[in-house]
Amino acid sequence: MGQVKVNFEKGVPFLPFDQLLSVLPQRSSYALPKAYAQLMLDEQSKIFDLFPQNFEIDIEGKRFMWQ
Repeated sequence: MGQVKVNFEKGVPFLPFDQLLSVLPQRSSYALPKAYAQLMLDEQSKIFDLFPQNFEIDIEGKRFMWQ
């Protein structure tokens, strides 16, 4: 993360597709334009590592998986 330089301009909102890219899981890449979906799916993408294939799901205190 020390190499990542992020510039946020105060008072300027994210673009809609940028927002979706930051919250959608890789399995939902079909909901984005192809250029954005490739950022999630292409192993050569600079942000590919932000979309892990395997991760633990904590269901402690939950009755259903969607909770």
